[in-house]
Amino acid sequence: MEKSKAITEFLEASRVEKGLEPLTLKAYEDDLKLFFSLFPEIDETKMLGPEEVRSFLESEERNGKSAQTILRRLSTLRNFYFFLEEEKEIGRPLPPIKGPKIPKKLPHVLSIEEVEALFAACSIETDSGLRNQALLECLYASGARISELLNLKRNDIFYDEGLFRIRGKGNKERRVPVSSFALSYLEKYMEGPRKRNKGARTAYVFLSKSGRPLSRIYVYQILQSLAEKSGIEEKVSPHILRHSFATHLLENGASLRVVQELLGHSHIATTQIYTHVSTQRILKAYDRYWRQ
Repeated sequence: MEKSKAITEFLEASRVEKGLEPLTLKAYEDDLKLFFSLFPEIDETKMLGPEEVRSFLESEERNGKSAQTILRRLSTLRNFYFFLEEEKEIGRPLPPIKGPKIPKKLPHVLSIEEVEALFAACSIETDSGLRNQALLECLYASGARISELLNLKRNDIFYDEGLFRIRGKGNKERRVPVSSFALSYLEKYMEGPRKRNKGARTAYVFLSKSGRPLSRIYVYQILQSLAEKSGIEEKVSPHILRHSFATHLLENGASLRVVQELLGHSHIATTQIYTHVSTQRILKAYDRYWRQ
């Protein structure tokens, strides 16, 4: 099959059989035209093999294309070769070809001063303000995922022991220590606003004005509002508080195993990213000091 005809038929099959959007089809077309431009001597698709794909990917890497772009183009070519195989245009399928690895992006974390400024922006004069303060203090003090904290029930709080019983992924339970400072705000909320709440009899701890458990979106909006009030320019999400909790623990001497247990990670490799965050923060602080 002539290459321009092959592109046209592949795009039509992708549109009709897979229902792909016009933008995706345009990206497919651009990727394939770029691919064939590297091999002007190839007129028929039967001349295509894995060598051409590898040469194309190497060319893209030399031209400084990002890993995401190269992987997207590799995906286009895999789909195209699969189409050619189904149409009996090539005699062998495209073998597995590894694309470039996308470097892991280190999570953004707040400094201790930013955490303090964030919480200081919370007004505790109102019922919702005191609830928000208790929620955020407990979120940062426990390192829990926001879904875990919003699923916290009254019988999961152990004031005397200073612990929360957290149900994590796969319904696995873990007990995490919570600071007396956070528990003091929680107790004020439980004995005040929550006792007056319409849903006072429900099991869940953190409730909306209507008596229902808070949503993750609502907590995200609370954090955004507080970040603006406290002058924090970066977006602040519940998960950033979890990242900050882990990083601050490591910077203050906690072992990686302890942080793993507190976060509820199944594998320590997941927790190890925080060691890189901590090192990066130390180097930045060092640079700032010596550039003064």
